[in-house]
Amino acid sequence: MLTRSGIARDHRQRRRPFPRRRPRDRNPDGWLERIVERKDATAEERASVHEFNVGVYCFDGSRLVEELDKIKDDNKAGEFYLTDIFLHLKPVTVVKLDDPSEAMGIKDRVRLARATDIARRRLLGA
Repeated sequence: MLTRSGIARDHRQRRRPFPRRRPRDRNPDGWLERIVERKDATAEERASVHEFNVGVYCFDGSRLVEELDKIKDDNKAGEFYLTDIFLHLKPVTVVKLDDPSEAMGIKDRVRLARATDIARRRLLGA
């Protein structure tokens, strides 16, 4: 089972950078080609890609620093996206968590209550 605690261990073994999920393109071998922000995705990409990035990455720090200046702000928001670094760090391994609740977003009180319930159940061993 791949969990948050297993991500760093997996990164050390593979020695490749990897993100965890978001609308993205893969090459024919399944390797990550790019991560696309939803607002920059085409209608076809939004309809066909059902993955998301939860924003957890493992990098070789020296390689990351060497490539950071290659990130551009040529997107609809005019922002620099850290996820564009994967255009320059190849190959990239994508990791899918066995339990998606480990990466759930908390944007309102309903989701906070759900996350609290999940954490409580884990602590109690239910």
